[in-house]
Amino acid sequence: MRLVRIFSRKEMRDKLIKEFGVSKTNEIIQYNEQYSELKKLWTFKLTTPLEEVISVQEQLNKLKTTTTALKETLRTKEDSYSKF
Repeated sequence: MRLVRIFSRKEMRDKLIKEFGVSKTNEIIQYNEQYSELKKLWTFKLTTPLEEVISVQEQLNKLKTTTTALKETLRTKEDSYSKF
């Protein structure tokens, strides 16, 4: 109860904030940032194994080449159709 009375005065609250407030907030902010970065890394590493990533990239490349080939085929057939 005595501590409550002591720190209820403005100058004592200011002294308390001056002594402990700035460093604690910086440490808390740094901790939260590091925690969020580790959480991102943890999620990324757990959800996508390397083999799966490589497989998806290969499938994407195959799909891109197939799509470009089909676009070219469509363009040539449309050109030949428009000539007749």
